Amino acid sequence: MTYRPDIDGLRAIAVLPVLLFHAKLGFTGGYVGVDVFFVISGYLITSLILADLRQDRFSFLTFWERRVRRILPALAVMIVATVALAWPIMLPDDFKELSAFVAAQAVLGANFLSWARTGYFGGTAETKPLLHLWSLAIEEQFYLLLPIVVALVWGRRPRAVGPVLAAFAVATFGVSVFLTHLDRGASYFLMPSRAWELLAGSLLCFVPAPSTSRRWLSETAAAIGLAAIAVSAWTYSPSTRFPGVAALVPCLGTVALIWSGADPRNLVRRLLAWAPFRGIGLISYSLYLWHWPLLALARYYALERPEPAVRAAVLGVSVVAAIASYFFVELPFRHRRVFATRRSVLLAGAGCLATMIAASLTVIGLGGLPGRFPPQVVAYANGIGDTEFLWDQGRGDIERDDLFEIVPEYRSQPVHLLVWGDSHAKSIVPMIRTLCREHGKRGVAATCASTAPVLDYVSDNPYSLREQAPAYNRAVVEYVERNRVPNVLLAAFWGTYPVAFDPANPNADEIQCPLDEGLMKTVQQLQAAGARVWIMRQIPTYMANVPQVLAIAALKGEPPHQVDHPLQWHRDWLVRHDALFDTLETKGVVSLDPVDLLLDNESYCRNESGGHSLYSDAYHLSIRGAEYIRPLFEPIFQEPAVAEGSRSGARRATAITN
Repeated sequence: MTYRPDIDGLRAIAVLPVLLFHAKLGFTGGYVGVDVFFVISGYLITSLILADLRQDRFSFLTFWERRVRRILPALAVMIVATVALAWPIMLPDDFKELSAFVAAQAVLGANFLSWARTGYFGGTAETKPLLHLWSLAIEEQFYLLLPIVVALVWGRRPRAVGPVLAAFAVATFGVSVFLTHLDRGASYFLMPSRAWELLAGSLLCFVPAPSTSRRWLSETAAAIGLAAIAVSAWTYSPSTRFPGVAALVPCLGTVALIWSGADPRNLVRRLLAWAPFRGIGLISYSLYLWHWPLLALARYYALERPEPAVRAAVLGVSVVAAIASYFFVELPFRHRRVFATRRSVLLAGAGCLATMIAASLTVIGLGGLPGRFPPQVVAYANGIGDTEFLWDQGRGDIERDDLFEIVPEYRSQPVHLLVWGDSHAKSIVPMIRTLCREHGKRGVAATCASTAPVLDYVSDNPYSLREQAPAYNRAVVEYVERNRVPNVLLAAFWGTYPVAFDPANPNADEIQCPLDEGLMKTVQQLQAAGARVWIMRQIPTYMANVPQVLAIAALKGEPPHQVDHPLQWHRDWLVRHDALFDTLETKGVVSLDPVDLLLDNESYCRNESGGHSLYSDAYHLSIRGAEYIRPLFEPIFQEPAVAEGSRSGARRATAITN
């Protein structure tokens, strides 16, 4: 295959927006650079396979040996360096997750772990050093499957290779469009919805080169292609529904640039072949590998996004690391200056992957090696795992009256309390269990992540029950009616559910019933069933993972007030919700405000006590944190006269139980 310097330049066009996007220095849609890489890879790999097949010299072992030499050495060096840099600063749970990513990448599955553990555009994603390996995993999976498909079809009917790949491209594009609306995370991270992008490059191998007599056509295609990539990188954002149809723009733009670049007179080709672009393109693989771990670790240790100058400096360090990686790691392996034989490089590669897996499993098995840190750091960090709920725990089989038993041995008793809500309700279940045991009362829970305990309310949050929520919530009310439940406690991340149509909320028009109307209806029906309704107002929430921030602050020798949360922020955010709860209090509802016990002083909310975090993340109380506010819930287990149907009544009840 003839060397195309413009394709190296195109790699520069791909990697630069990615770097600037990840560093938050511009290009809100810079993530489309990964799609440009996909198309380039599909074109180059398919070209190599077809060239070998046409000359009757194709070998699977030779193909995969080239991939090992191209991918694994630089990847392994980056992973070792990342683990070494993370060793002194990364907390045990996060170090375990880092190790899980290493093991997943060793078995070509980092994209599956990314899909399962995180969202690419989420806040916590910015501190996961190996999250970016999802795209490399997709390419590796493609490299594993493509030669098998092409070789099998070629052996039967060579002319059918193009149509077969086209059929796969159309099918996987359909999967991408479908999944982008159904499960954006799956669509973003999984190969079945991304394969069409690589196959778009593959199909270029079957398209005739631009005619020399129609130079205007290649010039026009190149200009449109370059504009398509630039516009998508500049105008797209994390809120764009992507990949799906939106990915067509950068992908087809890349197709146009590669196709038109086959004409050596093409102006854009000559621009892309310019030495600076070509130089960046040559180190683009190593640059992609290095930039993200360095940015992520800088953010992790800084506890917040570093200043623009610091982020720019980190990119500068990434360039230096990439240059060193290219000359001292990539080239020696690719040019066979080390591990010259196929046998030696494949054995070394297998040994490297096995070592990654073994080391990662060891770290995970040893709990992330907490012995690396002083006791106070570990005490704060333990808040991250100080929870017992799972995302799918707590729904129960409500149609069969089989809800989650808070104290299983009390199953034969009448139900005294139903805890109903989302993950905020889940997080207080261990504390409610303690109260149930102290008072000998049976409690059950109906909880589902991101699903408000409100009739006729639907959220488009992908973690919620979505369209199933109304039926589920209706079944909860019917359970209360059938079982004559005397107390129902509603708890939720109330601030994430808008109380009414709000132009500031981009999803407001997708919600079928505002919270205020639905919650009023819910309370009325529960009270009509004879239940006393208790509402836990929202706990203060934070912009960062509280136990992580406390632990890193302790590691630096800084005081724990690093994550102080002004009370006024909390009140301002929930002003509409508080007004709604105040109204419900006049209708006999007892509201319990955790802020009453979480106030550190008159202006700030408490997030730690006795050297331990009261939170398990940014939004949920830890088991210790729920215990800290336990006195607030004592009235539920006492005589009704103890607690009045008002917030002040709840405060008086708290004072009594204290």
